[in-house]
Amino acid sequence: MWRAPNLNGVPVFICYQPKRIECPKHGVRTEFIPWADGNSRFTEDFNNEVAWMVCQMSKTSIALFEDINWRTVGNCIKAAHNRIEPDLAARMHDLRRICVDETSYRKGFSYITVVYDMDRNRVVWIHEGSGLVVFKLFCEALTPEERKKIEAVPEGMLDVFLDVMEECGLNRDVSGLSYFSVGDDEEFDEGIREAVTDTLSLETMEVDANAVRYVSQYIRNPAPQKIVWDLGTRAGERQKDSFYWLAADSSVNQGTITASVNTETNTITVEPDEEVNGDFAILFHPELVDVSKPVTIVTPGGSHTVRVSMSEDYLKASIAQNGDPSLACMGEIRYSELIAQE
Repeated sequence: MWRAPNLNGVPVFICYQPKRIECPKHGVRTEFIPWADGNSRFTEDFNNEVAWMVCQMSKTSIALFEDINWRTVGNCIKAAHNRIEPDLAARMHDLRRICVDETSYRKGFSYITVVYDMDRNRVVWIHEGSGLVVFKLFCEALTPEERKKIEAVPEGMLDVFLDVMEECGLNRDVSGLSYFSVGDDEEFDEGIREAVTDTLSLETMEVDANAVRYVSQYIRNPAPQKIVWDLGTRAGERQKDSFYWLAADSSVNQGTITASVNTETNTITVEPDEEVNGDFAILFHPELVDVSKPVTIVTPGGSHTVRVSMSEDYLKASIAQNGDPSLACMGEIRYSELIAQE
């Protein structure tokens, strides 16, 4: 039995007993199953769907939407990846300009090193850990011919890269290597400038990173538990009609809506003031409310219990409109519908 993609929100299973075929030349063989994906108990289309969704939202949301275990999401991704790209080493071929990033996960207690191909805009190598020792492992994974083709490496990794070249008998030939650095608020450090330009005779390019440094001080919360939407500040030409987990037509441009979520009681409280000049929608974000259970919505006129009607089409439309998977919602209810019940 294989799990297939949902049909209008209904889980689909394919039940079939594969036949065993006796070939005069090759002996007994199992019948080819066109919808199977290797040894996976999920169809190829289902694994492809999960692999696409994991690029758009969290694994928890996918598990809830597809009605599968959280760990099963990873197995589906692995099956799709092994089929689409069985040879990861192919990404290492023909590298010219690379960028290295050390990213934290598990609340900042662990790190992974990511090497990025700047010419083809894709990740080529990932390894647990950080620092020069890990980057050296990447250099050693390249063939001597591939190392010769590298033209640009990030600041801090140059010495390691050259050491690996020397260990592999390629000498410290930097004639074809470009070196780039990110400067401080002031000019480049004179020591780095001298090492790059005078000693190594390499090119330098200064990048203004003030905006990155300023923004990095703040942590973005895509699903705040309390929001205050001042409709009077909406931009007239703005195409997006949502504000976190509230949405209203562009013609609704007066008044203020205050909304909050209590995740423990699965309750949403909405308080629009008297100046709000139109209807609006309350969106159900999976990080704030448990959409598999009844949701209580409290308005100035009373309390209402609703069930979220989850839709795959709505989820896809939400991702497309926001352009940010972390803002995607599973469904909505109009405020006017709640008022009509009072």
